[in-house]
Amino acid sequence: MIKEGLEIFLREGPALLRFFIPVPKGRREAIGGSWVGDATTFAVEDDSEGRPFTMHMDFTAGRRKKVTGDAIVVGIEGRPDQIPLQLVGGFFHDDYLQFVYKSKREEFMQFGVLMLKMNPKGNEMVGHYAGFSPFRETKPLIHGRVNLKKG
Repeated sequence: MIKEGLEIFLREGPALLRFFIPVPKGRREAIGGSWVGDATTFAVEDDSEGRPFTMHMDFTAGRRKKVTGDAIVVGIEGRPDQIPLQLVGGFFHDDYLQFVYKSKREEFMQFGVLMLKMNPKGNEMVGHYAGFSPFRETKPLIHGRVNLKKG
């Protein structure tokens, strides 16, 4: 049921974007483009298993409220492959963004929510995510931290 709800959001995003504000002046250029950073994932049931990975993200701000993105997750759970994700969301405030995400690979049921805070210069974002990972078979509910830099 959660996966179906996420697919509806990704498909019908404009109707569900009423919670977001129009992309703030000065933030349209800041959010657009490539971002790279590190992240750590934890199993919800056991915070002691923090595992690092790398994220490469590209965001595009729409004409009004919508911000979309593509991400590549590298090294998650020690895996050598790259996991592509798609993101849809927007700004709640000048500095705060929220996205839903899901795997672009149909064989992986991977999805969640990402919240980010952009710094005043618009060149760094930090945040947290919560989601479902197919790579943690016994503890698939995850959360973690993300640190991104523009460029």
